[in-house]
Amino acid sequence: AVTAVTRLEEPYRTTILLRFMKGLSIREVAREMNVPVETVRTRQRRGLAKLRDELEGSGRGRLAMVTLALRPRGWIGTSALVWGAIAMKTKLGVAGVAALFGLWAAIDWTGVSAEPPPLADSEVRSDSVVVDPTRREDSLEPTRRLVATSEPENVEPSSELGSLLVSVRRADNGQPVANANVQLRGATFTLPRGGTTGIDGTVVFDGLRSDIEDLSLDCDRDCVVRPETVSIRPGEQSTVELTIDAGWDLRGIVVDHHGRAVAGATVYSVISGFHPFWLRELTTTDSAGRFALECLGRNSTIGASHPGLGRSERIVVMTLPRQGRELRSVSIELPGESVDVAGVVTDPSGRPLADAFVRVGEDVFHGGRRGEGELSTVVFQPAPAIHATTGRDGRFEVKELAPGPNPVFVFVKGYAPWKGELDAVAGATNEVLCRLTPGATLTGMVFDAAGLPVPDAWIEVPGAFAPPVPSTTSDANGRFELNDLPGGDLTIEVSAAQRGKCTQTIPIVPGRANTCEVRVAPQRPLRGRIVDELGRGLSDYQVYEVGRRGAFATTDDSGRFEIDECEDRTYSLMVFDRVATVPFVAIMADLQPGATEHVLRIGPSNRRDGKIRGRAVDPTGKPLAVSVAVIQPPDEQFILLPPGGADGRFVAEQFPAGDYRLFLSCPGTGFHVEIAAKLGAGQDLDLGNVVLEESRR
Repeated sequence: AVTAVTRLEEPYRTTILLRFMKGLSIREVAREMNVPVETVRTRQRRGLAKLRDELEGSGRGRLAMVTLALRPRGWIGTSALVWGAIAMKTKLGVAGVAALFGLWAAIDWTGVSAEPPPLADSEVRSDSVVVDPTRREDSLEPTRRLVATSEPENVEPSSELGSLLVSVRRADNGQPVANANVQLRGATFTLPRGGTTGIDGTVVFDGLRSDIEDLSLDCDRDCVVRPETVSIRPGEQSTVELTIDAGWDLRGIVVDHHGRAVAGATVYSVISGFHPFWLRELTTTDSAGRFALECLGRNSTIGASHPGLGRSERIVVMTLPRQGRELRSVSIELPGESVDVAGVVTDPSGRPLADAFVRVGEDVFHGGRRGEGELSTVVFQPAPAIHATTGRDGRFEVKELAPGPNPVFVFVKGYAPWKGELDAVAGATNEVLCRLTPGATLTGMVFDAAGLPVPDAWIEVPGAFAPPVPSTTSDANGRFELNDLPGGDLTIEVSAAQRGKCTQTIPIVPGRANTCEVRVAPQRPLRGRIVDELGRGLSDYQVYEVGRRGAFATTDDSGRFEIDECEDRTYSLMVFDRVATVPFVAIMADLQPGATEHVLRIGPSNRRDGKIRGRAVDPTGKPLAVSVAVIQPPDEQFILLPPGGADGRFVAEQFPAGDYRLFLSCPGTGFHVEIAAKLGAGQDLDLGNVVLEESRR
């Protein structure tokens, strides 16, 4: 099955590798490939169909497909991200761990400022609580069962309609999961339908037609078991179950810009790739401003909002210190001001448009570190954009935005995407009129280098700013059509199995029918060989491109590897030995695809026989029990060491020669330091006493 996967054309091969070989969720694959979740689902479905045809044609079909589909999430390896070194034990594990390191590489290791206020009960005074009379103080208790609030498709009531009950349960104990946000997608849905589970862990989607194609489910938690297909029976209620990983638990408090606890604040989660309902309300703070969350997904970011006090920055959950499933408690600070924006979406004649997707603000998924001490590794991201859908009157309203310029984006099927900007003023009526224009159509033909039509080529427009990104496949004659496009210069990306790829910029006349021809060109492979000091091939070594996600391979028995369909540019590859864990043992730089076989000779400097040791102390010389992260340039990969003991001693073993950075912090205190270390081949490097500095408050 693995061999068959490698023969799939793009983008199906990468989708299947990320989804099943690396064990990523649909949302994670969407983020990795920088496409909407809906696109990943389509690619997965088509890729599995192609894989099934390939396997059945070779006589290995059903067993191989079942084996592939049922690989557990941890098949590739395991990673102990806290209180243990990250260790990937099997092939392709490096690809999985490198995706995780991509987030940590974005951390600003120098941007350290004030730690959020601690959660000491003595600091939560009764006279400091901001009470919101419009919110329930007991709102931490959800309703018994919730029904999806989004409106069903515009169809007449009929016995042909059915409903779907979705049950969400934990994998570890089978208990129902409340406040899980579930999305239902279908080929005819303009946007996914969303709902939230009640305390019994269920949510109901009503008014569903039995002929809806490509029904699928997603959840804002880490699903380990989900139905591959969802069907609706006329006049009946179908039932499906989602099983989620136990995830992480988090407790915290929401405070205003003066540090006073805020009652009735909404605590929300934003899931990268959970499109377009990224922002979901999870719970409301109690009368003391406190909240408790369970089973958080590992890709979650958490923030809070309150009318008049605004919307906070988001905390990247996976960067919080934790013991087991319990995350370190947090304090979320609100900015202290906000504005509301209202608007209407119409067609060119002024007729209101219902069910339009509206986004106000920017969706930013990068951030930096601002905490100190135990929270010095925590990543904060900007407050998210607010998403809304217009009603039948074409109107929408979004609240709790930051004052100042806010970009506005609108999309509805049949029209070109609309973009504008509103300078929102606090205390004023902020309204925007979004008058949409007809979308443009692009009809084209895909040819190969010989001028022959290319069927089943994948075409998409990643810069079209529409949910989902416009995409399609060419028919048997190489013809394709894309609709609802904006005017201007659009870049389309085309890929075809064994025929090549291309990227082409096409001028689009707004609201008109446009035509084009694209020619895919064969991509050249990148070939290499890894040998020992005697020139013998080294098998089961892994190579992975620095800073990117797509190019990786494993050496065969002769030490050779090949990465297919490479672009015409220079590559740098990280090389991992059979241990298949960070740190990597070598870098292959300045590689060009083509006929040349690039050879890397592994010598003494590449062996894992070095150590870095030391003793952490405070400025007075008192030993400190510390957490240590060893960071390896150029891709900023890191390994977390087991916690140091009370004597302050720490050791990093099995490291090859190279330049490293060590970040030491003492949990529960303000002490931390970052130092550089140059390790020679086979060296036992003793750093002696490493003095940690106390953060300035």
